[in-house]
Amino acid sequence: LTYGSNEFVTRRADDGHEAEFHDARADFIAQVRAQLADSAKTAEEIARSLKADPEDVFHALQHLASNDPSIRAKTGPHAGDDTFLINLPPSPAN
Repeated sequence: LTYGSNEFVTRRADDGHEAEFHDARADFIAQVRAQLADSAKTAEEIARSLKADPEDVFHALQHLASNDPSIRAKTGPHAGDDTFLINLPPSPAN
């Protein structure tokens, strides 16, 4: 079983590579999340930056928006127009 650089492989490996797959997926999701550090972006924008498949990035962003309360999705007129951003809490007043 081989894994592409940024592919999500949905089948389970029976040859001991399952942990490797989960590590690669967690790394990919972390790379996607890091792309949101400076501004809201679409999956396509992040995919270009990471040289990844836009659909894989979109699914990673959906995962983040569903499981990380600091990630917010803004729905566009089409799925490709959806933007994602880190919704940071306001800074405390000095």
